[in-house]
Amino acid sequence: MPDVIGLYAGIGNEHTFLFDDPDYSYKTSYIKASFQYALNHKKYQWRLAVQPQIHFLKHQLLNRFFVREIEENFEEDRITFTTLKSMRLYALTFEISVRRNIFKNLEASAFFAVGPGIIDTRTERLAKGFTFTENIGFALHYRISRQLFLALRPTFSHVSNARIQLPNSGYNVMNIEAGISWNL
Repeated sequence: MPDVIGLYAGIGNEHTFLFDDPDYSYKTSYIKASFQYALNHKKYQWRLAVQPQIHFLKHQLLNRFFVREIEENFEEDRITFTTLKSMRLYALTFEISVRRNIFKNLEASAFFAVGPGIIDTRTERLAKGFTFTENIGFALHYRISRQLFLALRPTFSHVSNARIQLPNSGYNVMNIEAGISWNL
């Protein structure tokens, strides 16, 4: 049974100082639950979290020449892919984090998460269906009460399908998420 339960919401964008591919636009907003398990309680707290989530995506190919003329049905694909799409990504990530108290009511953590997902729409960058989602980031956790924390988590995310299907260019996104967690 988890010892911490959390709820987080976030937004992300491909057009940032780290990523700014002029060929496409990709934005996400998402919500996720977090079921956390303590791995130990020494100087640093190691935790495992299981996180079901849903992402609401907006994607559009901006460079129609990304779809090359040598590809079958290239004219139809150019029209399809340059149209703004609303998509969904459903994922289940497994997160490992290390956390440490830095002030009386403030803790910091670093984390890595990976897990399977399903995306509901094909684009020029990613096939419809099975995907993997990877996240890396850090967080600040502010203690409101003995059992309640607020968190702010900037993250880097990558979505692709490990070349199980083509295309597999994937997406790289910078996110910011906020959430609340309860110690049980």
